[in-house]
Amino acid sequence: MKFLQQNNISSVDSIIIKSNPLQAMSAYDNGFELVDTDSVILPEDTFIRDDMTVCGEKPEFSDFENFVGEWENIRIQINDTRIFIKYGDFEFVCDSVCNDTEAMVYAEYENIFNPPKARALIVPEYENTYGFENLVTERNVHIIADEKGDFRIGGL
Repeated sequence: MKFLQQNNISSVDSIIIKSNPLQAMSAYDNGFELVDTDSVILPEDTFIRDDMTVCGEKPEFSDFENFVGEWENIRIQINDTRIFIKYGDFEFVCDSVCNDTEAMVYAEYENIFNPPKARALIVPEYENTYGFENLVTERNVHIIADEKGDFRIGGL
């Protein structure tokens, strides 16, 4: 919430909660009470009352095996091992299996064996001993991107 306030963000298209939905629902409900949210997506096995809302919205459910969300010029694909986001010319990939994608920002969250061709590489488990240019080793990072592909990465 602090990040949204500092960047004057008052609305969010979607909140996608993939793990720990009960704790996350409570945290988002409290933290996002002043943020206009269009949709909330939870794992399909989440049990909630029929009349329950999260951030003022009735939740939608997904198995996240092949989730695809599209809003204007944003596309998000999620499956068990990969998250892919395309926003105009900007592409972000977060994958548990390193591959040869050429996304502008690539987050590797298990093991890095063959770093992809990316302008920025996020590897929170490793210290910057690899000598990779533009390696981010922080946890809890944010990425701000525009449709032209310009971006910056910072810590929360």
